Amino acid sequence: MATSLELYSAVLSFLGGALLSFDALRARRRIRAESGAKALLKILKAHNADSVLTDNAGRALNSETELQLWLAAHSTKWAWLGFLLMTAGFVLQIVVALTKTP
Repeated sequence: MATSLELYSAVLSFLGGALLSFDALRARRRIRAESGAKALLKILKAHNADSVLTDNAGRALNSETELQLWLAAHSTKWAWLGFLLMTAGFVLQIVVALTKTP
């Protein structure tokens, strides 16, 4: 039983670390997307079409800050999932270590 829990903890920790690494490696893509979105926002403002960009709930993204927060929300979801997987793996590892008989 302890061996299977150790395996599950290792798998969860690995998956969490992989997700966090994948998210970190996508930093260049996020920066490019953000700069492109800012340029689009400037063009839309120049043509008085401020409320064209909206988030998933239909709220207008009228400022650069709102745009940055919306783009960061996608990355944050992956980071939280990776954090939760790693935490579950470490908690399982602690449980196994505490329940092992010497």
